[in-house]
Amino acid sequence: MALGIPPGRVLTSQLLPAPQWPHAPSFWMGAYRAHEVIKGWAEGAQAQQDRPVPGLGHRLSCSEMYGSGGGEYFSTSPDYDNDVTGIRVSTGVFGLFKSIQVRFGSSWSERHCASGGTTQEFILRPGEHIIAVYGSHKSYLRYLVLYTDQGRWASFGQENGNTFSAYPTQGWKVLTGIFGQCRLLGMTGIGFQWDDPRVELTTVPTNATG
Repeated sequence: MALGIPPGRVLTSQLLPAPQWPHAPSFWMGAYRAHEVIKGWAEGAQAQQDRPVPGLGHRLSCSEMYGSGGGEYFSTSPDYDNDVTGIRVSTGVFGLFKSIQVRFGSSWSERHCASGGTTQEFILRPGEHIIAVYGSHKSYLRYLVLYTDQGRWASFGQENGNTFSAYPTQGWKVLTGIFGQCRLLGMTGIGFQWDDPRVELTTVPTNATG
């Protein structure tokens, strides 16, 4: 099983399917659809210079919040110039999620929720996006698995309690932020913001003519 890893180490690439997925085919269809649409964008952008990117200007989509909830609300600040490039999670005693950080471009957001715990992180490759999430919770968040459009995944914590899954309802959306709630010991809830990728796709230059 691929785990979130201590900061500074390289995560070995993992291919779908990931750990013991108990969900209906609808989840995988949604995640696969997101992967295929984004892949199609990249191929189309390489084939046609200056081709418009589908979906630009569409409204941000937010999932419900998963978990028992309660406590202080938090949300990552919007970043309209950079994609999500990493996730960092700290876990404490009994596997409770203490805190979470999101990396946009080359900069980490502030740490949300409680201090302390053991920290692990997952760094995305250039052009890679998170397109689906699976997790579990009791009174506090216990487990997260992140799936990307390059077929990799990383897990944090241990599965325990009620499970949930989240992915964008529109295939071209990717993870662009998170929100949730915290109490003294850690995270009681988490939700996900989905939108178009922030970084424009590169195109192949027009061939020079002699």
